[in-house]
Amino acid sequence: MQVARKGQPATAFRGGGLSPFRLYAPKSLDPEEIRVDPWTGAYFWTQEGERTDAVLADPSVRITHPDGTFAAELPIPENERMRPTTGPRQNLALEGATFAAGGALFVTSVEGPLLQDGPVATAKTGATSRITVQARFGPLLAQDAYPLEPVFVESSPEPGQGMNGIASILAADSLDPTKFLVLERSYVLGVGNRIRIYEADTDGATDILDAPLGTAWPVAKRLLVDLADLGLDPIDNFGGMTWGPRLPSGERTLILVSDNNFSDKQVTQIVALAVQQ
Repeated sequence: MQVARKGQPATAFRGGGLSPFRLYAPKSLDPEEIRVDPWTGAYFWTQEGERTDAVLADPSVRITHPDGTFAAELPIPENERMRPTTGPRQNLALEGATFAAGGALFVTSVEGPLLQDGPVATAKTGATSRITVQARFGPLLAQDAYPLEPVFVESSPEPGQGMNGIASILAADSLDPTKFLVLERSYVLGVGNRIRIYEADTDGATDILDAPLGTAWPVAKRLLVDLADLGLDPIDNFGGMTWGPRLPSGERTLILVSDNNFSDKQVTQIVALAVQQ
């Protein structure tokens, strides 16, 4: 086995030939959203990095060939790098990702507010995340403030054991570079999850790529669906969405998937919704 260079996977050899498997060092990355490049078929995927007392590891956007080999890594904004007092919080970092404008743009989101952008969402107040737009080959173009909803209920008996953040982002239209679906995932200890999907419009939002949050005009949003209104039981840890085939009636299908966190107390769910346009 070859040792991986920084930012690259190791390459495994079996029987003198090149194996299709690519190995990363244990605990070296935390993969999140993955998208297929509509132009090349390559995989663009996000990973959250790490923040602990001993480790500050930047999140990243990586590109992998279909055979699993490393292709490239896109730049991330300076404000999303792990610094002692700035950057993403632990486990609330770079997560959502989608292609936009027919594949010319790649758009990502951090799950929760950066340290410099204020506190996380609570049952009383929302928070602010960031959505970043960059060219598919790397250059960073803009960044917008996204207003997160408050946590849906207070935890009991101990308050403050809940969160809300962006788990997935998806271009609402393959050609429109300003409209997205945003999956907000809220979790409260002892209660469970609440999943809401919003249609977000970045047109008119203040570009904060190289600026503090301040009084930036945020992304506009409207509720598209709350899974609590659909009679699903249980509603688990949904964290991925993509467009499926169009129905004979003309509606588009929106496919959602949940993550069971390798826990026997959770389930993996796949849900198809019909979306009228």
